[in-house]
Amino acid sequence: MRIHELLEDISMSELDQVERFATALWHKLGIDVDFTRHFFDRVNDPRNGKPITTAELIRLFKKEYERNGKPIAKLAGSEAVMKDLLTHINIPFVVKDKRNGDGKELVAKTVMRKEKFMSPDPEYVVK
Repeated sequence: MRIHELLEDISMSELDQVERFATALWHKLGIDVDFTRHFFDRVNDPRNGKPITTAELIRLFKKEYERNGKPIAKLAGSEAVMKDLLTHINIPFVVKDKRNGDGKELVAKTVMRKEKFMSPDPEYVVK
């Protein structure tokens, strides 16, 4: 039995709570946060090694907001990566204008724990 099987996966309900927390925080910058279905699938993927926790996700969104929120809020139609050097969690995302024209949407496309994650997109790094 692998260690991952002994630990509980993040449920859809728990991930919805993280998404609501992130949206409430980032809403101050006019941004709604959305997780894709692939994000949910990947958050519980055994390839992460150590399972990703809701606390780690909340920490990452808080740190990114504090350190990089304003530059991220200026993105439009751009892809980038949130990167946590402490936990090695990476979240590729896209920022786009909302369809109704009322603010922006930060769509977290996927998530993974990978120490040497490489991307051609800009990285917003926290520790």
